[in-house]
This record gives sequence, C-alpha cells and structure tokens, in this order.
Amino acid sequence: MFTPSIITSFIANGFLDPDSECEKDIQDCFNEMRSIFVEHYPDHNNANKAALPVELYIFMEPDFQYLKNKLNLSEKSNLSVFLGNLTEDPDLLDQTFGLLADRFQKLNITPIAIASFFPEISHTAKNRYLPACKAIEGMQQLAQRFNREEQWDIRAIELVCGSRIKGLAFEQDADEEVEALISQLIPEEEIVGTLENLINRLHETLKDCN
Repeated sequence: MFTPSIITSFIANGFLDPDSECEKDIQDCFNEMRSIFVEHYPDHNNANKAALPVELYIFMEPDFQYLKNKLNLSEKSNLSVFLGNLTEDPDLLDQTFGLLADRFQKLNITPIAIASFFPEISHTAKNRYLPACKAIEGMQQLAQRFNREEQWDIRAIELVCGSRIKGLAFEQDADEEVEALISQLIPEEEIVGTLENLINRLHETLKDCN
C-alpha cells in the first residue's frame, strides 16, 4: 500500500524536545497535516485519532543533542558512533527506543521509514567508510526494535549518501561548506568508482539483516 509520509527534519529546531515556545507550533503543525492525511486516506483512520505516518530523519543536530543529554553520552560523541553502538549495547538501544516512542506517542505520529545522511559509506578509506557501515547496522537494529512493537511498522531505511555525479554545480560563494564536504569525501579522481563502492558496502552491511 502506498502511504505518503512527512519527514521529521522539517522541524528545524528538533522535534524530540523542542523549546517550550515551539511545542504548540509543532503540535499544531502535526495536527493540521494529520487532518489532511485522514481526509485523503480515510482507510487509515480508526476509532482513535489516526497516527500520522512520518519518516524519521536520524537525527537533526538538536535532536541528537537532546539524546546525548538524556543518555549521558559524551559531548564529543558523534552520530555514526552512537548508532554503531546500538548494535552492541541492548540497554542503549532500549533507552533510545523509549525516548523516541514516548515522543512519537505524544505527537500521535508513527515512523514508517528512517532516513540518514552518511556519505562516507562510499569513501575509499576504510577508517571513513567503516563507521558509516556500522551506523547503518545500528539503524537496522533500531528499526527492528520499532517493529517488535505493534504500533511501529518501519518499511524502509533511506540512505541519503549525497550528490556523487560529476558535473553537478554548486555555487562556491553561497555554499562553500557543502562544496568542501563533497571534495573531501570523494576526491575527483575517485568519483568513477563511487557507485560500485556504495553497492559493495551496502551488500556487506545488509546481508545479515532480518
């Protein structure tokens, strides 16, 4: 069944623990989208208010900062290391799920997909791509933890790996940081093998996924 969803990154200030002044705006925004969704997809409705399907962007910086505070992670902890640790630390996985589940239930939304941005997965250097592979494994663990609960139904993990087609133009003055990121992750001479690297890494990362 085709089900449209809203990606959580549209809440720029974070949706896990937003500023109290933003809370009502976030609630109103989700409520309005839910009303429109139910109007166009009445079969999705039930006796209670239908939960709005969302795609969880994992994670906008304010959301990850919230998780670091709540989970007592090191301030130096980064997202890929954190997600990778979910594969080896069941307690951390449960705590992360609990925080997300609580927030989703309060907002009456439900995740049907997870999205990420790990362009390093197509890098040639092992120390660059291995943390990204491990992070994707952590996302799998989180999705499976979601799906063991009746209210969750994660159907896809979207891996946004960045623009990797030679010839795409970026305005250096307006977006210098992005251009620097692209050139650092994929050197000009290595662009030709990027897609093959990506496919090989995904094959290895996902082969044991249930």
